[in-house]
Amino acid sequence: MAIPGTSRGRKAYRPLLAAGFVAFWIAGVGIAIAASGERGAGSEAELVTRASDALRAGDASAFDEVLLDGADRAFAGDYVDRMRAAGTPEVVREGPGVAVVRSGTVATTLSITEERDRWYLSLLPPAR
Repeated sequence: MAIPGTSRGRKAYRPLLAAGFVAFWIAGVGIAIAASGERGAGSEAELVTRASDALRAGDASAFDEVLLDGADRAFAGDYVDRMRAAGTPEVVREGPGVAVVRSGTVATTLSITEERDRWYLSLLPPAR
């Protein structure tokens, strides 16, 4: 039996301390993922809805989450601001693999892309 305060007694707590640290780290990662939301959408219809809602609300982070190949969050913020300045933004599915973002007199054509069972808006022009 280890005597408290001895080297052997302290070593007995190391596995417990390591397990506690790992559990804390896993919980932290899970909370961070839940707080940031899941990228993309589960379907094309959900993608169009989430993108429209993000644009109308001026939520650059939410809009960035549906972009496949956005340069960075600053791009999403600038895009959202400009579309809102032009009018009331809305995303409309125009055909297979094609979405149009309309706001006032401004219209931008984007691709709808599926990657690993998630749907995204791509800044690349649609293949026609």
